[in-house]
Amino acid sequence: MSNFGAAFLLFYAISIYGTFFKDISWGINLYIMQYWLNPVDRWWYGGLPSVRWSFTVAICILAAFFIKKSKYKKTGLFDAPQIKWLLINAVWFAMISQWAVWPYMQSKFLQDHIKLIIFILLAYKTIDTPKKFEGVMWTMMLGAYYVSYESKRVGRNSDGRVEGTGPADAGGDGNNAAASLVSVIPVLLYFVVRSNVVKTKLWKRLFLLFLMAFILNGVILINSRGSFLGLVASCAYFGFYVFTNRKVTMKQRFQLIGVVILGLCAFLYLADDSFWERMESISEESESDTGGGGRKLFWSLSLEMVKEYPWGAGGWGFQRLSPHYVPPEYMPRNASVRAVHSLYFQCIIERGYMGTVFFAALLLSNFLFIKKTQKYLLNKGDMPSYFLGLAIESGYIAFLAAATFINRLNCEILYWQPLFIACFGNIYMLQEQKAKRAEKAAAKSGK
Repeated sequence: MSNFGAAFLLFYAISIYGTFFKDISWGINLYIMQYWLNPVDRWWYGGLPSVRWSFTVAICILAAFFIKKSKYKKTGLFDAPQIKWLLINAVWFAMISQWAVWPYMQSKFLQDHIKLIIFILLAYKTIDTPKKFEGVMWTMMLGAYYVSYESKRVGRNSDGRVEGTGPADAGGDGNNAAASLVSVIPVLLYFVVRSNVVKTKLWKRLFLLFLMAFILNGVILINSRGSFLGLVASCAYFGFYVFTNRKVTMKQRFQLIGVVILGLCAFLYLADDSFWERMESISEESESDTGGGGRKLFWSLSLEMVKEYPWGAGGWGFQRLSPHYVPPEYMPRNASVRAVHSLYFQCIIERGYMGTVFFAALLLSNFLFIKKTQKYLLNKGDMPSYFLGLAIESGYIAFLAAATFINRLNCEILYWQPLFIACFGNIYMLQEQKAKRAEKAAAKSGK
């Protein structure tokens, strides 16, 4: 067993102990970290016992919750609107199983999705304090660092890409890994800026800058055009609200400018000729992919398919139907199926018209809820928390923009972001509103 493998085993055991004897948030963070570590596919996995690591963590979280459920009563399960839409989407996904064109893949994705929904519900109930929430954000940043470390260790292949280094459900695809990384960068930027504002130990500030440089380097190494667009979109969105919000002081703006310039300098220093050559072809992203097919063609074909399957074709529906729709010259040489290469068109064919409406409602509910929370924090004058919410929202935008060119409808991070937004709104708005209502009720009853 390698030293890294032994360290993982020790970390795993300590976190399981903490889940039962400290707080369930230990298990939540362990689940998130092992997702990024993806131990089964790593070089250091040899010698470790053959265990279903994520499933074991999930069982421990569930058992610990039933043991300690009285401790987590202050969060109402349906207080955040996106939780309802998550469940509605899951129910519709389950119903599609009755007519899915690829029953095996539909069953596989449905099982994984049910486990994911259970994890989300438990996490929402238990991540109920600012300290726990910040711990989850740190876990995400450290996990993204590890994927970036693996990307640097493996290096680029003959096509100038990095493959096989992403989180557990990335399927070894570099585009999927890069999309996951860019979703973390705005939150990391927030922590870097905060460390310059709030009194922070020097080692922690340097460590945050190290993480930012390493994760940016990971994105550059992977050479994903879609993720680069997502990163630009999220940073532009973050900057727009910082510079147009009247309650943001000039000092805060200059602090952000300083960190952005520092990050931009690091980015320009790390970006090599291979990266810029690939980015120069960014206009071709919707036209082609590494497999040599036309994305726009696949997207238009998905709209043709959904006419015959208006209620949804189920998991990997496009792949199953692709031999009958995709012209032979666009089919890959080493496979008999084709992917649609877009989260949104994947949703249209797999979930159908109704499912697409439900999914759009889920996305919209997140943005409406985070905006409501941000407005509450602005009125309260809590600018640090407002910026944290803006960073989380920007990270979600980065992922959704990058996912325009990849199949990520069934990945975990897509649904973790609504979880983070729900937890953030619950901690920084809903709990305070509940407390105020309770005080008013108590005052009235006292009279």
